[in-house]
Amino acid sequence: MKHTLVPALLALAVSSCAGSPSAPPAAPAEPAPSAAAPAPSAEAPAAGAGAEPGAFNWDKMTKEERGKYMKEVVMPKMKEVFTAFDAKKYADMKCNTCHGSAAATGAFTMPNPELPQLPADMSKFKEWASKKPEMTKFMLEHVKPEMAKLLHEPEYSPETKTGFGCGECHTTATK
Repeated sequence: MKHTLVPALLALAVSSCAGSPSAPPAAPAEPAPSAAAPAPSAEAPAAGAGAEPGAFNWDKMTKEERGKYMKEVVMPKMKEVFTAFDAKKYADMKCNTCHGSAAATGAFTMPNPELPQLPADMSKFKEWASKKPEMTKFMLEHVKPEMAKLLHEPEYSPETKTGFGCGECHTTATK
């Protein structure tokens, strides 16, 4: 199974994983409505000063609004996603699971250098992904799309080089 899974993961990664390794999330785009998309949360914080009701703009949110959104919306959903993958490993999921040790001091800067570093050359991704194919598949098929949705961003597109990709959370090797 690993022999067929790795090439499939490589193709998926090349087409959807790049993302900007050091840039903060791009200004969120309003996603197209779909039957699978959840209704906007009434508990989601305001989108920043002067925002229209129901609008979501991460870049305009205050630190307090971002913290509230992460705590009330992102963390519960992502804990659900991660525990579905590995209930034992992620039973005690907290902010530092994704944001690293700096979260203890209130620093939530992403990408997080404590997460596994991705290869800079996508041709090396096949070898890298072959070491943990199940985790790679989980990240590409569940974590990345769910985080894009939660941040009201499209998934990364290699054509436009925009959207939420792996490089939003993971650093990328320089060589």
